Amino acid sequence: MRRLPRALLLQLRLALLVAAGAPEVLVSAPRSLVWGPGLQAAVVLPVRYFYLQAVNSEGQNLTRSPAGETPFKVVVKSLSPKELVRIHVPKPLDRNDGTFLMRYRMYETVDEGLKIEVLYGDEHVAQSPYILKGPVYHEYCECPEDPQAWQKTLSCPTKEPQIAKDFASFPSINLQQMLKEVPKRFGDERGAIVHYTILNNHVYRRSLGKYTDFKMFSDEILLSLTRKYKYQVNVDGTVAAYRYPYLMLGDSLVLKQDSPYYEHFYMALEPWKHYVPIKRNLSDLLEKVKWAKENDEEAKKIAKEGQLMARDLLQPHRLYCYYYQVLQKYAERQSSKPEVRDGMELVPQPEDSTAICQCHRKKPSREEL
Repeated sequence: MRRLPRALLLQLRLALLVAAGAPEVLVSAPRSLVWGPGLQAAVVLPVRYFYLQAVNSEGQNLTRSPAGETPFKVVVKSLSPKELVRIHVPKPLDRNDGTFLMRYRMYETVDEGLKIEVLYGDEHVAQSPYILKGPVYHEYCECPEDPQAWQKTLSCPTKEPQIAKDFASFPSINLQQMLKEVPKRFGDERGAIVHYTILNNHVYRRSLGKYTDFKMFSDEILLSLTRKYKYQVNVDGTVAAYRYPYLMLGDSLVLKQDSPYYEHFYMALEPWKHYVPIKRNLSDLLEKVKWAKENDEEAKKIAKEGQLMARDLLQPHRLYCYYYQVLQKYAERQSSKPEVRDGMELVPQPEDSTAICQCHRKKPSREEL
């Protein structure tokens, strides 16, 4: 049998690849995009993060993952060889749409600063390396700053419509009255409530009821907030479910049941644009599932719109902004100054080796809210 010429054989192989629908997607490291709060020294989060959009040599954004094992990687190190700090950098999180979530966690503060290298193989991506001038504080460093400067650093929205709506029914909050009524209504063995006072950037609490272990979550966020900015407020806390945000952040179409319950970001979501609504009694569930099957492209579009909206609204720094504005609005409506009540205990900031740092920031004068 006569053998085919080598050049012709190569052309046949390429033709088979194209016919099989497996074209090779080439990533251009210089043209790819990198952005996000993790590239700013002043944005202090438990886990810092930023995004990467893979772009091809023609300047087009990739809409699916590059073929094969992705060679993207991140290297984070101190600018000064004299500063040896622990920094955990997990593998890039492939979001399967041409974008990647890059994360790193600092366990210590660096004074000189950080150098962040974003690599595709051995090639630098976009404007890599990125230099974060020090000091760069880690999460457990207690170094509060002026709240206005803090909000500006995080690019917090000036208004949260859901907060204004929620507080519209409470033009004034009588702390003395709440102190008498709330424990009676929610503090028995069948209920559970944690009463917090935040005074001079110290967190105090009193647990009422039988099952109050959820306070570990509210403790953590309140301690984190008091490390970042200065305020005074008295607030009651409880627990909430977070299943829906995770569904919205996924790749699937979300069918959302009509409900009287809501979270802060629901107001920004529109039915048939970000999710498919279903009735409270689920009577139209099968009908909506059938619609999704018969309208696959439209369902994919809704799923993508919902995912993009959730990615914007539910970024960690946006949640910090929301908590801050809730506490601010609550403080504005208090009819008396907050106090450390009888039975409250101090919730201390971490004092072990994980919290050691030297705060270089000039502490502002205490602000009365």
